Amino acid sequence: MAAKSAASTGMSPLPMAVVGLGIVGAVLLQSPLGRSNAERRRNDFRYTPDPDVTRVLSFGHRSTLADAIWLRALPDFSREFDDLALKERWLNGVFDVVTDLEPSFYTAYSYGSTYLSLINRQADSAISLLERGVKTFEDLEAEDGQIYNGGTRLRIDLAMAYWMYKKDRAKTLEHLDIAVARPDCDFLTRGMRVGLALHDRDDLLALTFSAKDVNHQNPDAREKARLDLERTKLRIAQRCHREFVEREGRPPASVEELRAGSDIDEGAAQVVFPDVIYDDEGNVQVPALAELKLRETVRGLEWAAYHHKQNFGTWPKVEWFFHREKDASKNLEQNAFMVIRPSDLPAGTHLEIDDDGVVTVVDD
Repeated sequence: MAAKSAASTGMSPLPMAVVGLGIVGAVLLQSPLGRSNAERRRNDFRYTPDPDVTRVLSFGHRSTLADAIWLRALPDFSREFDDLALKERWLNGVFDVVTDLEPSFYTAYSYGSTYLSLINRQADSAISLLERGVKTFEDLEAEDGQIYNGGTRLRIDLAMAYWMYKKDRAKTLEHLDIAVARPDCDFLTRGMRVGLALHDRDDLLALTFSAKDVNHQNPDAREKARLDLERTKLRIAQRCHREFVEREGRPPASVEELRAGSDIDEGAAQVVFPDVIYDDEGNVQVPALAELKLRETVRGLEWAAYHHKQNFGTWPKVEWFFHREKDASKNLEQNAFMVIRPSDLPAGTHLEIDDDGVVTVVDD
């Protein structure tokens, strides 16, 4: 019966036996390998030299030497050590010497903290390393008078570490607030902070964060900020609508009644309600949001069309935007960039693309 089962799977018993022996061998070798790896790293001077020594021996090429030491140490991060205390001392030595040689080495802080927290299960050490990185970038920025993106990213990493490993909401918000106030903070992080502010019903703060770049010198950044601002207005208005219905047992008769029955901050109300309407179905809407979302879609389609041009030498047909898989009947290459549905367009409209790759939404 067993022979029939092996035959039915198309597998020979020999390879299966080899795999089994390999697994057993790996288990048996784990302890000796751990001792071997620990012994190889026992000479701390050889593998993680003293920072004072390396500064002298780098002959001014500190960044290059930091890269060399980091690359030399990286393969051993995930190896088993029989002596865990030695491994911890060795890891700390690596982080010390690399970040001393190159204080702005963002990867060492970020990758090191990820390894310490997820692999080595040392959340406190991971947070300590990130805090060291944040402080280092603060000092660099104060000395150089400029903003380093690594400093912003480490603030975000530190906020996430406090949230994931400590569930410390106060510390998370503290570092997120610093990060989102910096000019190079990404929209995803800012959006997360807006969501937390809305959850806390701090609507004015949420609107402030959303509107941060509405006057940005980059037109794409301005457009994205406007989109986020209008979306935040809608989320606040929808929450007010839900609470009104739950309290009164009916929808408000007008936006004015909705505003009068809401308990949001007056400053936030002055920003939100002038741009709110009820559509024919009684749904809360912010008209500017639909137009901004459509423009964002068009920008995405033009980006996809550009890559089609780069890959295939021609601008795509309009049909290509609606197909993910290759459609031989319409001679369409696979669209792996951005796909939309007809329902994503306003009723009574369709797409057009001209000879310069400009995408427009036009009436039928």
